[in-house]
Amino acid sequence: MNKKTLFHLSLLMSGLVLLPGCFQNEGTAKEQKAACPIDRKIPAGDSSMIVATIGPDKRPLLTANMLDGEIETIIESNPQFATMFVMQPQYEKEIAKGIVQQDVIREYVMREKLDQTPEYQAEYQKGLKQARQVADGKVFMEKHSAAITDKDVKDFYDEEKDKNPQFMVSKGGSQAMGVPFATQEEAKAFLVKAKSKPTQLENVAKQADLKDDFKDFNLVSQMSFGIDPAVKAEVLKVTKVPSVQVVKGDDEKFWVVAVTKKEEPKYHEFAQIKDQLKQYLTQQKQVEVVKIALEGYMKDYQVNLNDDYFKKRLEEKQQVQAQKQDQLKQAMMAQNGQQTVEVAKDADDATLDTAQTL
Repeated sequence: MNKKTLFHLSLLMSGLVLLPGCFQNEGTAKEQKAACPIDRKIPAGDSSMIVATIGPDKRPLLTANMLDGEIETIIESNPQFATMFVMQPQYEKEIAKGIVQQDVIREYVMREKLDQTPEYQAEYQKGLKQARQVADGKVFMEKHSAAITDKDVKDFYDEEKDKNPQFMVSKGGSQAMGVPFATQEEAKAFLVKAKSKPTQLENVAKQADLKDDFKDFNLVSQMSFGIDPAVKAEVLKVTKVPSVQVVKGDDEKFWVVAVTKKEEPKYHEFAQIKDQLKQYLTQQKQVEVVKIALEGYMKDYQVNLNDDYFKKRLEEKQQVQAQKQDQLKQAMMAQNGQQTVEVAKDADDATLDTAQTL
């Protein structure tokens, strides 16, 4: 097993130890309560082998069926451990140890009466509240689930594939280059030379002693940067290559632009990313569905927020913030004033020293 898997397993075992829970045999609940106040019970009718006990009388804590159930739960939450438990079953003992250690912690807390302290009760109530919120949220989402059809996914793919680079294998575009001129007349004069060699604009520029002005735009697409917007727009309009033309840029320069090649964009096939897109769209729609549902229920249940209270709170905080900013400004002004005084004093001292020397 690699180090990464061992690390995850160690985290898992730590989590098992810190989870609440304890077991007791249903048939001897009263006798065991004082010695082991464990509140999770061995299921009635569970006749599988006992794999862990507690105390000198070997009271059962964990059965084989219970351990199998715990392992199934772990695999559901951590699928990467499925192969581990099949190929290396010795880790089952570590899982059992982690489960039993929960009971050891519970035993200690109850014997020391730590659960009777205000701090414990506060933490316990906080945990109960969080558990309830998780359960409430889960069933609410189940009752207000978002539905996304295959058509929704395909429409999204068709609409977004040209806008989102994550859909693209290669963005495609037009291979372009250009030379700028201050006047249209200069550009037209150079265009005559460029048209004779439309795919060799760089060489034509060198021969005209314009090497330093030559600009290779490389593959130009809608997402390209570093190219004049007006020039880019004209490059993308070209359908037949090679092509050479004069374009007035937004920079007021006249560009002789050559488009030598066009490449169509290549996309990930819809079937390859359909599932990921559906999951993404479902999550997005789920947020919207829940929001609409909650707004509706707040109206139905006549829930109202005190707008006057929040308006007052906002004004108070803005006032405090303004006061802090004013104090900071005054402090900076005072500091700058002190520095000015010190500089002036240093200048006066230097003048006095010079006079004394003379």
